[in-house]
Amino acid sequence: MAARSECASSHPPTPRRWRALSSAPAKHGSVGTTFQVREASPGDNERAIGLIERYVGIDYPWPERLGSGSSAHEWLSLVATDSHGAVCGVIGVGQPTAKNLHVLHQKGGPAFDPAKVPWWKIYVLAVDEGHRGSGIGRALLDATVRRLPRKYVGLYGNVELNRTDSIQWYRRQGFYISPMSGLTRTQRPQDTDTVGVAPSEGEVIFRGYRQTLEDHLAGRAPAEWERRIATAEFIRQNKQREKAAPDLGYRLYARRIAENADAQSCVHASMGPRNLSVFGWDPDHMRVCWECVGPHTQDIKGYDADTLCDGCGRHDRDTRVSWATDDDHLLVVFAGLCLPCRRGDVPGVTTKS
Repeated sequence: MAARSECASSHPPTPRRWRALSSAPAKHGSVGTTFQVREASPGDNERAIGLIERYVGIDYPWPERLGSGSSAHEWLSLVATDSHGAVCGVIGVGQPTAKNLHVLHQKGGPAFDPAKVPWWKIYVLAVDEGHRGSGIGRALLDATVRRLPRKYVGLYGNVELNRTDSIQWYRRQGFYISPMSGLTRTQRPQDTDTVGVAPSEGEVIFRGYRQTLEDHLAGRAPAEWERRIATAEFIRQNKQREKAAPDLGYRLYARRIAENADAQSCVHASMGPRNLSVFGWDPDHMRVCWECVGPHTQDIKGYDADTLCDGCGRHDRDTRVSWATDDDHLLVVFAGLCLPCRRGDVPGVTTKS
């Protein structure tokens, strides 16, 4: 796993020894591998920088960011060492900055103070290939979560879109994956007081709430936890849109689209449950996440005709565009419907009596 991007105590916890336990050989490394997680020291710099350059591929100022994370605004740098004392894993965490946060929106206006964002960012997380599968990455994450400042909400970071193994690893640890993300002030995903952030091109954001991460690390991951986060974001994002049309036809049309199990989806849909949108004038009715809407609408612009009804396929000057949701599928469906279809005469859909 590799993070990519440019509860705390004044007495750091004693280094813990970890032993990977398994009933079968690990995919990488060996069963029973013993390693230690501790604070990084200057003597670890050469090996740590080598791991970061090899597996993360960024110029991260590791020596300048050595720290114990004893306060919310102090850097935290941890290493894992094998039984011979060699560094085999690293994690670098710290407060987000205005430079790397890529702020999209913030409730209350454009003014932004990164010091007020109650999240730590994982800047780098790398494990030597020969030691993967032995639990080192998970142990580094566990030690980091334990040092999160008391009132901090969680951890987040960026990872390249093509690192599918890393993305799935983060999901297994309790991180929600999204091309863009809202850093809430509380551990409630539906909180509307958020700082919206976006990664660099070709990356996605992984975001983990403290309690969710703790539950996963303790082996008690809540059932459908991703679905609950996605549902909360679905509700929050829909509140930010203009009010949906009250006409029955839009809701029936949304149900009709939602029942198409063969519809294609954008690449982000494979990274877990999320809010998806469909446009009635798209001949493929492709499902796209909020972040892919812009490029997708440009791709299907040629199919958008002002008078063409998406419900019955006839031209009608009274065709009007609005939207409705199918909450079971976390789907928002935009469509242009003529008057009969707005009343509920949508082909292929039976109204309830």
